[in-house]
Amino acid sequence: MRAFFYRSSMCESDSIGPDGTVRLRCYQPYAKSHFFAGSCGSCPRTILIGVEAAIEMMGSGAATVGELGRRLKCSRCNRRIEGVRIAVDNRTPECIRREGRLPETMGIVVSG
Repeated sequence: MRAFFYRSSMCESDSIGPDGTVRLRCYQPYAKSHFFAGSCGSCPRTILIGVEAAIEMMGSGAATVGELGRRLKCSRCNRRIEGVRIAVDNRTPECIRREGRLPETMGIVVSG
């Protein structure tokens, strides 16, 4: 699965990894309003992980979204998370400043 990404001066060269997905560092400028989401293939759980938490977990911003997807596992059934994609906090910037960041943009949240 190829990930959608924003053009950024930080990622003009080498932004796509060898697996054809975008490197995590390309999402750093958008970390306050973007996060990664994926679903378990066997149970109804969804995993949400913030950009900063994903980079920390992977150990490097050079890791790709595809590598992140291969690393994430469901905490309930221990199966791999499928279809990791970028998700966006669609509130206005004023609303984000007033109410704060969504928990999803800061760390790992599992719901189901």
